[in-house]
Amino acid sequence: MLAIATYGEVAALLFHTPTKYGSDRFRQIFIDHWERWWDYRREEIPTDQRAYVQKMVEKMMGCRNPQCGYARYVCPACHEERIVPFTCKTRFCPSCGKVRTDEWVGRIAQELLDVPHLHLTLTIAKEMRRCFDRDRSLLKLLLTTAADAVRQVIAVTYGDMRVGLVYTLRLRSGQALPHLWSGFGF
Repeated sequence: MLAIATYGEVAALLFHTPTKYGSDRFRQIFIDHWERWWDYRREEIPTDQRAYVQKMVEKMMGCRNPQCGYARYVCPACHEERIVPFTCKTRFCPSCGKVRTDEWVGRIAQELLDVPHLHLTLTIAKEMRRCFDRDRSLLKLLLTTAADAVRQVIAVTYGDMRVGLVYTLRLRSGQALPHLWSGFGF
């Protein structure tokens, strides 16, 4: 849900650097500590992902901040004005990411059949994770190999059964943490 502010409220915000965004403590932690963290920890992020990570964090920190942009709406009848700050629309943002996740779940739920199903989590050894950090193309191979393995186990266990699979890949702090969450119906 978008927060709507009056023009006067936005004007006050534009001339004052906000220190709090309501109850969004997650965003505030980044606003307060991001630059220092980035100076000390940027080397831990794979080189090819640093620009992306920095861009996403900066977008999240500016989410719903009128200083980063807003739309102004004017009622043609009464001329009342409303200012709606832009959102970042990133997966990293707690509110925007939740919206994207809910939309994805809604799309997937429409395609699933109402049948009994199981939830399965697959993971790999911690020592192998660096391989996936170095070469992200391996993640697709990991997903397809895992799907094939699950299909083979089900075929051996249950015989000739049609199986539908939905896989997601969990990433943490920009690093591959290959946990494959699988939902399948039979």
